[in-house]
Amino acid sequence: VVLPPGYHKNPGQRYPVIVLLHGGHGTERDFEDKAALTSVLHDLYRDRQLPPSIVITPDGSDNRGSSPFWDPQYYDGENGKIATLIGSDLVNEVKTRYRSLNEPQFWAIGGLSSGGWGALNIGLRYLNHFHILFSHTGYFKDNSGADNSPQLLIQQVPPEIRPQLRVYLDAGKEDAKYLQATQQFHKTLNQLNIPNQFNAFPGGH
Repeated sequence: VVLPPGYHKNPGQRYPVIVLLHGGHGTERDFEDKAALTSVLHDLYRDRQLPPSIVITPDGSDNRGSSPFWDPQYYDGENGKIATLIGSDLVNEVKTRYRSLNEPQFWAIGGLSSGGWGALNIGLRYLNHFHILFSHTGYFKDNSGADNSPQLLIQQVPPEIRPQLRVYLDAGKEDAKYLQATQQFHKTLNQLNIPNQFNAFPGGH
């Protein structure tokens, strides 16, 4: 948990929440150890590009643990109920322990690679909690089947909810598989009139 500057000095203030999901063979420390999370947040706050927020980086590993040979299973399956743990239990725990804004338009969930897939897979199941979804060089179908496919889940979002969502997507220009998947998901969002932004950046996975 990374609390915003002044959190303890402003006991009457409530904050938006950002949940970040790591990718394959990662841990809850990835965004700090590999991406300098607290330093990046400091710069974003300083430049007023992000409102002060409560940032959560959970461990997405299931009962199998972490391994370079497989990605986290960000869904409820035989190896653990990860979707429920993150999409419901974690949310309720944060709302109980911290001064969060509780409406879904103030809650974001996103991630990197399989964490991006997991964020959409979980977020679209818990639209009562999350209205902001994002994926960095992720994918939108999984070999676990159609039940865990954001590409299909997004089409089941009720029409009255679609305008309330905000989706951000990006991928590397040399990351052919993930770039193509992200472009296709962006196209689907446009067809459904769901507000979204897509960027392709130099580099790969």
